[in-house]
Amino acid sequence: LVGEEHLAGGRAVQAERAALQAELERVRERGYGMLVDELEPGLSAVAAPVCERDGEVVAVLCVSGATLRLARQRLELLGRLCVEQAEQLSHSLGCRSPGP
Repeated sequence: LVGEEHLAGGRAVQAERAALQAELERVRERGYGMLVDELEPGLSAVAAPVCERDGEVVAVLCVSGATLRLARQRLELLGRLCVEQAEQLSHSLGCRSPGP
């Protein structure tokens, strides 16, 4: 049975890894990350990277609030606004590329 559990765990890890890769691709495409009730029940957040001159991410611009007040559409709007503002901050720090 130990061997079977190990195999099942391996498949679970592979499935989790694939799901994480897919989510990271979505984050890259839209330019911001989004969490809904993942860190704490009732808390939602969006965040976009801030880069410096060499393109290295040095900070994150984040907006968080109560999930009850942040419907999906509002989170998506806040995410786009975070990207815009993070790009302006990055530009102020000397970063010339639009993001990572």
